Amino acid sequence: MTKWSEQYPSKYLKADDLPAGRELRLTIDYVERQAMPDDTAAEKPVIYFVGKQKGLVLNVTNGNEIASVLGDDMDLWQGKPVVMYRTTTLFAGRRVGAIRLRAVGTAEAPPPQPAPVRTLTREEVQTEVAAGGDDDIPF
Repeated sequence: MTKWSEQYPSKYLKADDLPAGRELRLTIDYVERQAMPDDTAAEKPVIYFVGKQKGLVLNVTNGNEIASVLGDDMDLWQGKPVVMYRTTTLFAGRRVGAIRLRAVGTAEAPPPQPAPVRTLTREEVQTEVAAGGDDDIPF
């Protein structure tokens, strides 16, 4: 079968390139700004993955997701794992295919912070010891 969608292959990944219902674990190779073929005035970041030829034009949604986990410096994303999956989004009032990235290790909540250490005065320590309680004494 000859498909129209395959007649003009793209340099960049598109939703149709991904299998529906699967998540792909990939490793970031590098990110670089490139002029877009359809807009001579625009340069956009393109993310490339180890072992893959096509890059993904990094939209704001995917860029924010990765930056929220891996940090703002795109040079430091190299070698970090991400999950890529196909979904849909609204564009110009229509539902269209979309690629989403999720940095591996993302947590629904921020990483736990160590509990603050409470410094007790000598009097508080003596009161705690006399009372038989030691739960708040930082030893």
